Amino acid sequence: MTEPSTGFLVYRIVLLPRTMYLMNYSLLGSLLLAGVSCRMEHIRTEDIDEAWTVFSGFRDKRWSFTDCTSRVVMARLNVKVACAFDEHFRQFGTVIVVP
Repeated sequence: MTEPSTGFLVYRIVLLPRTMYLMNYSLLGSLLLAGVSCRMEHIRTEDIDEAWTVFSGFRDKRWSFTDCTSRVVMARLNVKVACAFDEHFRQFGTVIVVP
């Protein structure tokens, strides 16, 4: 399947911007609710296994298993920018976090 060049990936309750052109997140919410340029990404068994390894390996962090799963899925999909409202995604050091 070909990846769209623009749009957003919806992963559980995590929004992952695929471009930086759209910075108005209330507009983003409206677009997502309207079904514009979205796709659902399912968690794979391998993602769960790797997320458990991350969760177990970073005891100095207060990352939830969901945070670790997000980190693993974003790495698998080569996501470089994430929309997040807590410090955990910034601690990953693997993505640019907005806002």
